[in-house]
Amino acid sequence: MEKVRISHETSIEELQLNIDRAPNYLGLLFMGYRLIAPSSPRIVKTTNHPRMVEKKTGNCDTISASLKRGWAKGDYPPSFTLKNGKLKIINGRHTLEAFRQSQYPLMPMAIYCRVPSGDKDFDKLSIESQDVINGMRANVDGTGNAVKDDFIYAGNQVLLMNKLDRNIDNIDQILTWCNIHERYNHSGTKSEIRNKILKLTEGKKSTKVFNTTPEERKDWMDNNPEFGENNYSSEGYKLRATCVDKGSNYKDFAYRIYDSALDAVEKKEIEKRIIWSNSTNEDQIKRDRNKIVSTLNDCHDRSKNYFFNFIKSEITKFPLFKEISLPNCELDNLPLELWAGPQIEGETEAIRLI
Repeated sequence: MEKVRISHETSIEELQLNIDRAPNYLGLLFMGYRLIAPSSPRIVKTTNHPRMVEKKTGNCDTISASLKRGWAKGDYPPSFTLKNGKLKIINGRHTLEAFRQSQYPLMPMAIYCRVPSGDKDFDKLSIESQDVINGMRANVDGTGNAVKDDFIYAGNQVLLMNKLDRNIDNIDQILTWCNIHERYNHSGTKSEIRNKILKLTEGKKSTKVFNTTPEERKDWMDNNPEFGENNYSSEGYKLRATCVDKGSNYKDFAYRIYDSALDAVEKKEIEKRIIWSNSTNEDQIKRDRNKIVSTLNDCHDRSKNYFFNFIKSEITKFPLFKEISLPNCELDNLPLELWAGPQIEGETEAIRLI
C-alpha cells in the first residue's frame, strides 16, 4: 500500500482520495475535499457519539502508528459538515485524534452540507441524531467496525434525543437507517438487537409515571366510579379491569377480553373495561396498551374471517344467494369500551382505546 507523508507542500490530488469509498450518508451532499490543520479552531468538538466505542479511548494508537508511515493513497478521510465556517465531524473521530497526536501540519477531510434526504421521517429527526445514524452508516458500508452493542447504543440514543416511543416500529426504522441489514443478514441477530433496545428501560422506575401499584389504582377507581374491577355502574355498564404484568401473554389477555365482550352481547350489556400496566416506565406502559389493542384486533379478525368465509362458502352453493354480500363487522361493533387508566405524566383522566 503506497503512502504519502503530508506536509505544507502536499496537494489534495497527491492523496488520491477515493470517492467510491465514501459512506452512503443520508441527508448529506458531498462538496469536496480539503486539507486543514488538525488543531484548527474551525473544527467544533461535539458530544455526539455515533458508536458506543466512541465513548472509549478507541484505537488511536493503531491509527497513529499507521500515520507515521504516511497517508494510505485511496483511503477515505474523516467526514465533516460545514456551516457558518465551522466544521463538525460526522465520522473519523479516531483518525482526527491520531492526526492531532502526530507531527503532520495538515489532514485531509471530506466536506458535506445538509440537504433533504427524501425521507420525511428522517429529516424530522434532530441534527444530532441524524449524525448518530450517519456515523453508524459510515461504520457499516464496506467495513465491519459496527458491532451489536453499537447498534443498541445508537438506536437508544436516537429514541432519547427525539423523545420517540420505544416501540418495534420506531426501533426497526432507526436500525434500517443505520444500515443494519447491510451489517447483519441473520434475522436472529437483528431481533436480538431490537429486543435489547426495547428492554433497556425494564426495571428502571421513571419519575413520569403514577398509578403503578394496586393500592394507587384502587384509590383512583374509588374516586372514579364509572370504572371498576368486577361490578356494574349506576348506568348499568358491566365494569371490568385488566392489569398487564411484565412478561404478560397479550394473546391470553386479548382472548379473555374478547370472550367477555361476547358474553356482554348475549346478555345485552355494554362492557366498560379499563387497562392498567404494572410497569414503572412510560415506554413499557405505552407498549402494553398498544399490544393489547393490536392483539385484540387480531383476535377479532381471526374469528370474523373464519365465520364469514364459512358462511360465504355455504350460501354460494345456492344460486339465488351468490350475489349477497355480508355486512362488515368490526371490533367497535361489539358492546365493548376499552380504556387505559391514567399512568403517564400529563394524563389526567382515562383514555379511550376502543
